Amino acid sequence: MGYIGVLAASVLFLLVISIDLFVCGLGFGLGKVHVSFWKVIIINLIGSLMIGVGLFAGYYLRFVISENVVEWLAFSVLFGLGLFKTLQWCCKQNTSEAVRPISWVEACVLGVGLSLDGMAIALGVTITSMGIPFIVTVLALSLVTDPAVFAFGQFVGKRITKKTRVDLSWLSGALLILIAVVGLVV
Repeated sequence: MGYIGVLAASVLFLLVISIDLFVCGLGFGLGKVHVSFWKVIIINLIGSLMIGVGLFAGYYLRFVISENVVEWLAFSVLFGLGLFKTLQWCCKQNTSEAVRPISWVEACVLGVGLSLDGMAIALGVTITSMGIPFIVTVLALSLVTDPAVFAFGQFVGKRITKKTRVDLSWLSGALLILIAVVGLVV
């Protein structure tokens, strides 16, 4: 595969794994949850690291690691975080409209949860036929595109929230649960 083919495959791969980042950013924007620039960078670095592990694992350890294990782990983390966010909304005492930032621990857990399904996809893609140029291109591009996609999702969520007076903060948890279920089914 030539460089143009590697670049095209890398961009398509990033589009597939970036959907989760966009939807998650959208959910946080709708829920008026602030994710600072540095926390987005942490989410991205954790995600890139885990996707890199998946890419290299698939390349070097072909057929040794079960994709099903990684998919179920991704489902568990995202579903659990989504359930926690939804229950947090249901039980919240403070009805204030203030923007709440996520903690560093939440950012790290989110980075892991969002990247596990990407890790499974990466493992599957590189087990088949992709080589080192694909891996390097994906990792280099993801360092730029992933934070932008997450921030764009958060921006869109905030814009929607400004246009409506309805409390949509429950949607961040529901979207994480949806990401988990779709990632398991697809």
